[in-house]
Amino acid sequence: MDVFETEKALNKVGRFILEKLREELLNQGHEATGNLISTLRYDITKDTDGFTLQVFMDEYGIFVNNGVSKSRIAYSRGSGAKSSLYISALIEWIKQKGIESGEREVKNFAFAIANKHKQEGMPTSDSSRFSKNGRRTGFIDNVLEDNINEVDSILTSEISTTVEVFFDNLVERANKR
Repeated sequence: MDVFETEKALNKVGRFILEKLREELLNQGHEATGNLISTLRYDITKDTDGFTLQVFMDEYGIFVNNGVSKSRIAYSRGSGAKSSLYISALIEWIKQKGIESGEREVKNFAFAIANKHKQEGMPTSDSSRFSKNGRRTGFIDNVLEDNINEVDSILTSEISTTVEVFFDNLVERANKR
């Protein structure tokens, strides 16, 4: 096996997968701050069993991929809590998006979103209007499923020896953490 050609092919696959993940995130309407897209990266390692290509992103990407059930929304209406990381994050997001201005309006909007999340989970049914492809979850799964043949084609055209390709279920593994 030519190590150089294998590494070159895996770099090509890594760049391809990252581009497809970025496209899918944008098509699903997940571009609020661009943070998740900007954290996408890949790494190639070699060990005795061969090469491994791993894709990395901020941990919250798993929640964007899977969504969050309403029972797991960290908000309890009328709890009387003095502060909430969840509400603070919503306030910051609203400010970044420029959806509302003025402290009171921003805070009221954050609580309205929290109440909606608590009723429906995330993403909400209303958030589908931001999607260009009708999906709001499954960006990892969709990219891997939709592009397995292209990945195989890249590898077989670039590498002269036989290569075995395994897509570990990244989502399933991350959920177990």
